[in-house]
Amino acid sequence: MSGYQAAVHAGLIAPERRPRDPSMQQVADRAKQVVNGARDFFSTKVTPTVENSGAKGFLSNRAAPAAQSAARSMQQSTSRLGLAR
Repeated sequence: MSGYQAAVHAGLIAPERRPRDPSMQQVADRAKQVVNGARDFFSTKVTPTVENSGAKGFLSNRAAPAAQSAARSMQQSTSRLGLAR
């Protein structure tokens, strides 16, 4: 057994985490695309519309934190699956 393999076996080095099912990687990649698309839509459409309507307080106090929370949840979900890059 090589020194690296012995260290992994002894728990001194964490083994490399790879997705076992390629479809899970595809799901994670698509989820990231959805999040990026939503972020772009929010930045280019929702924010300017809300700012022009005078509802800027609602945007900064309610909508933005909810969107940030959703993005964090998605990131944590993909990280737990070992799919984060």
